[in-house]
Amino acid sequence: MSFVAFEEGSMMRVSICGCGWLGLPLAKHLVQNGYETYGTSRDRNRISQLAAAGIHGVELSLPIENPQA
Repeated sequence: MSFVAFEEGSMMRVSICGCGWLGLPLAKHLVQNGYETYGTSRDRNRISQLAAAGIHGVELSLPIENPQA
């Protein structure tokens, strides 16, 4: 999980890379405290779960490299 925050005007925006067992509760907490929150997930089905919690969901799929190559 990675956490990035920046301020634009009077609104604080936060981005969480990885909304799994740690990132999802953190993102929900930030939304409840008034932060505009973006969160990533590799699971396309989870994006709707993020949206239902007020989180701007982004599907993030990174290529898997072959460690034997």
